[in-house]
Amino acid sequence: VGRFAAEHPERVRSVVLVAPLTRAHDISVMAWPGVGEWLTRAWFLPSLATSQLEDFAHPERVAGWAERFQPQMRYDGFGRAILSTIRHLSNASSLPDFEKLGKKGLPVLLVWGDADKTVPYAEHADVQRAIPQARFVSLPGLGHLPVVEDPAAVHPQVAAFLQQH
Repeated sequence: VGRFAAEHPERVRSVVLVAPLTRAHDISVMAWPGVGEWLTRAWFLPSLATSQLEDFAHPERVAGWAERFQPQMRYDGFGRAILSTIRHLSNASSLPDFEKLGKKGLPVLLVWGDADKTVPYAEHADVQRAIPQARFVSLPGLGHLPVVEDPAAVHPQVAAFLQQH
């Protein structure tokens, strides 16, 4: 979302970022043709639903998450989309895109759970510096997937922001 908005601001009215990835990650082995596809199918996708439980500060609030997550993984395009994201977005910092957003002046809502360990909460400061006009919402006691973990804490914030912009 951040990259698209930074590259095509004329096509975007506002942006909502929820604990966005900010740092580059070493994904070199996933970039190898054939190897990335095999690893995605044999290792990454089969463990994804269960490993996502670590993204929640309170996994007990999302009972049955792994089972609810599984159906989308049956679609061939899901795995390709995940691998494409890993290959194209995880290998570089998002901060330059966020800096472009900051310069464009688009309205931005930045939402972050203060118990996020996947993309550490402290990284919100980097995003806020890059996008000074961003309205920041800190969600106490929530992890990386606050829209799933506590929709009632997130949805009204997002709805009000989108209605305003």
